[in-house]
Amino acid sequence: VFVCLFVCLEVIQLTLFMSIVEEIHMKLLRCAAFAVLDESREETVRPFEIANSYGLFRRMTGVGGRPEVSISGSNDSIHWIEYNFKYKTDNVDEMPAFCAPHQPRLDWQMWFAALGRVEHNLWLQVLAIRLLEGEPSVLALMGQQPPQLQTPPKYVQMNSWTYHYTNYGSKNWWNRTQDSGQYLIPVGLKTHSDVIKQINTHVYGGLSECAPTKQGSLARVLTFIRQKASAAFDWLPIVLLVVLALVLWTSTN
Repeated sequence: VFVCLFVCLEVIQLTLFMSIVEEIHMKLLRCAAFAVLDESREETVRPFEIANSYGLFRRMTGVGGRPEVSISGSNDSIHWIEYNFKYKTDNVDEMPAFCAPHQPRLDWQMWFAALGRVEHNLWLQVLAIRLLEGEPSVLALMGQQPPQLQTPPKYVQMNSWTYHYTNYGSKNWWNRTQDSGQYLIPVGLKTHSDVIKQINTHVYGGLSECAPTKQGSLARVLTFIRQKASAAFDWLPIVLLVVLALVLWTSTN
């Protein structure tokens, strides 16, 4: 009886949640469509970070495993510690994070990068540079880092992995196998200074000297709300399940 009740609750929760997500999704689509109608309107809403243009897939990937790219830091190029992300799949013992309808920009782009090569994703090289520099605005996009990465490492590297779900009863959520070759060889600010200078100056037009985007009052309020609400997304499925259980319990009594 308990199993049947649990299954029914899960179905109801999923149905209710998907209907809410679909409604929010359609509203976000209309906001995104408005934002990209012309450059002037896009420039107007850009400081608020509430809309981005994107394309839908004709075919989803990951049937033969989920491709992912990991980023590791080291001070001796021998012992490597992986960076943590807020939502992206990385640690095999962590449950997949709940983020819908939010679409984390960095985690989303990392998944796209895993479908190709670093030569096709030059922004990842800039990401490695920013991690070597300990750029706060970049680290804020990522998860809580281990103590070894609280200060900028001397070297950063990237590896390609293929993730698969584990079987029921396993202590881990994922199994992963490392793909052949490295996605990005170990780089450092001193050992690859010429390459870094070329990327900053020629490829991205002096990105390191770009001025930060100025935020108005409304943009700061939205940023504050996002920071406070980010942790609440992880608890939303549990809250919905408890509410539905209470509704069913009160309706039967």
